[in-house]
Amino acid sequence: MKNTIINAKEDLIKALELNGAESLEEIEEQFESIAVAIFQNFLIQKGDNIYEIVEIEFYHNKTDEPGTNITIPRTTRLGEWFMHESGVDLSFKSDNNNYGGILIRTIKNNNGQFICGPRQVMWELFADFNAFESMATHPLIIPRKETVEIDFEKDRRWNVNNSDKNYRYYWKKDRWNKKNGYIAYPWRK
Repeated sequence: MKNTIINAKEDLIKALELNGAESLEEIEEQFESIAVAIFQNFLIQKGDNIYEIVEIEFYHNKTDEPGTNITIPRTTRLGEWFMHESGVDLSFKSDNNNYGGILIRTIKNNNGQFICGPRQVMWELFADFNAFESMATHPLIIPRKETVEIDFEKDRRWNVNNSDKNYRYYWKKDRWNKKNGYIAYPWRK
């Protein structure tokens, strides 16, 4: 599989356009390149808090199994945070024909605490907003100061039936602090 090196914010933005990928195979290749980049080269910053991205799942309508609608339809700008009943996605540029994003399933905060589960991540990143104050604490994707080599695994998406595609990416087990109560913990089988 061909992996494009993505280490600058501009490269990530371009990759989230899926670089003109049209076929299922081209889209899947982009997923892996983006996952590597997100784990090794990028963080989320919210105010003074920095989060490492630990677990993600990719969704794109062209990767849905025939006859299913797993990916939530949307019209979004590239990089938009798209909140939905399952959690929050970092969106691809999406319209009525091509849509999708990256569900953020688990993050790790400055103190080493893992925030597990897409809704927990959404609540962590989008809590404490005030209708009468500026958005100084809006979560942003930022580059790491240095690339960190992070080995990862991939598997089927959580709770998606009838799919054998490996669109869920997560750090290898030795980097996790096991989260009791996280029903989707990757090694809980």
